[in-house]
Amino acid sequence: MCDFKIGNFVEIIEPDCSYVSYDKMFEIVGFKNKKFNGLWKTGERGVIFSVNPHTTFDNILLSIEHEDGRQCLIDYVGVKLISNRKPFKLNR
Repeated sequence: MCDFKIGNFVEIIEPDCSYVSYDKMFEIVGFKNKKFNGLWKTGERGVIFSVNPHTTFDNILLSIEHEDGRQCLIDYVGVKLISNRKPFKLNR
C-alpha cells in the first residue's frame, strides 16, 4: 500500500525502480524534461510533487524533485519516507 503524499521528503533506496524514459507519464505529471530524466543514486533525496497510478501496471509512481531541480519518476517501493514536510522550495 502506498501512503506517500505530495510534499513528503523521501530518499531513494532502490534506483532500479526508476523510469528514466516514460514520455506519457512525464507529460501527464508535468516533468520539465518530457523525454529523459537521469537515474538518481541510492541515498539521494527529494520532495514528492505528484503521486499517480502507472498507466499499464498495477502500481503507484512517485514524481520527485531534488533541490537542484532534477526530477525522478519512481515506483513507490524504491523510496523511503524521511519527513512529512518539504525541506526546501520546489523549483516548479
